[in-house]
Amino acid sequence: MRYPTTHKEQTHQRIIDVSSRLFKEQGIDGMGIATLMKETSLTNGAFYAHFASKEALVEAVIADQVQRQIESFQEQSKDIAGVKAIIDLYLSPGHRDHCGLGCPSAALLDEIVRRPESTKQVYSTGMLELVDSFQVHFPQLNAEQVRSLVFALFGLMVGTLQLARAMSDEKTSDFVLENGRKAALALVENSGS
Repeated sequence: MRYPTTHKEQTHQRIIDVSSRLFKEQGIDGMGIATLMKETSLTNGAFYAHFASKEALVEAVIADQVQRQIESFQEQSKDIAGVKAIIDLYLSPGHRDHCGLGCPSAALLDEIVRRPESTKQVYSTGMLELVDSFQVHFPQLNAEQVRSLVFALFGLMVGTLQLARAMSDEKTSDFVLENGRKAALALVENSGS
């Protein structure tokens, strides 16, 4: 049976999509290749037609997810209102409650720290691109000022989301989200914009 020329690319992306959700929901090390491939309805052998190793898949997932996050952020208006909309979406109960569909940093950062240097490099490259993409929101700031602001903002947002997810009580979790949102908005409003 002949497959269309795009079949391999589609299968490759399907493996990345399923893996990203499962990694974020269950952890990178908590997920074996057999489980991942079962979720994609493919055989274990098919995995190696697309990735040399699980770590190569982890790197592909991280690169893909950070790029998607950049694209999602770029859908917002290219001004301070766009940054506020990003904060509101990021620090929302919906994002908190759907880890597998959300931010790769909030779900995987503690695991990325323990990955090989090549994986950390993929993450670092993507994050610098994400941070630098915020320059359009702050045209009055130079590149170094934007990096300083966005790293502080993103660190605050990621930490807030992780803390909110860790709370066993929804009321406390909502409190964490609301106060993190207020702090993030204050940081942006005080940026001289």
